[in-house]
Amino acid sequence: MTRRFLAIRNGLACATLFTACFWISWPVAQMGFIDDWSFIKTAQVFARTAHLVYNGWSGPMLGWQVLWGALFIRLFGFSFMAVKLSILPIAIASVFCFTSLRSASESMTATPPSARSPSASRQCSCRWLPAS
Repeated sequence: MTRRFLAIRNGLACATLFTACFWISWPVAQMGFIDDWSFIKTAQVFARTAHLVYNGWSGPMLGWQVLWGALFIRLFGFSFMAVKLSILPIAIASVFCFTSLRSASESMTATPPSARSPSASRQCSCRWLPAS
């Protein structure tokens, strides 16, 4: 097997594991977790008025995420779950890209197998799931 194939396989495996962990935990609530409410409120205001309103509570780097969340609000109507699920494809793609790049770079160096396992455990930790 080629290095590229192994990197893609590892990326798909971690992305699938991340998706399975998300669906198993099913973080459903019609409320925001941590600072989700601020992002969701900003996306809601943008979907309604087409103005990017910064409410002062969330991080300043919300630009494209607000556009993405507003698109899902326009398509599916406003709900916390719709906006949270809109971030899921981005999270899955991030896990895939990070793992594939890490796997490809590790296959070029002599990294012991014990150093590779933290990648999957970090991506499937509880810190990723509420952000999705």
